[in-house]
Amino acid sequence: MSRLRPCVRPCNVHHRDTTTRGAFMHKQTAVVRLPLEGPIFALVEDWRRSQSKIPSRNEAIRLLLRRALERPPEKEARKRA
Repeated sequence: MSRLRPCVRPCNVHHRDTTTRGAFMHKQTAVVRLPLEGPIFALVEDWRRSQSKIPSRNEAIRLLLRRALERPPEKEARKRA
């Protein structure tokens, strides 16, 4: 288990991995229902099946989302073109 970094607010839950001030960072997670159909579903399926190790559909969506968010922003000129 990775060490959790301190958060801004102290937490009342007892943790094994304490910090000097008793504050913790909880891993932020959310369960999201994402219905996919038609062309977007086909694109996700095609992408995941093209990978050397085929990820689960959930993992494929996480990977694609991370890639999209980590991309540098496009220039305004390219968006308009």
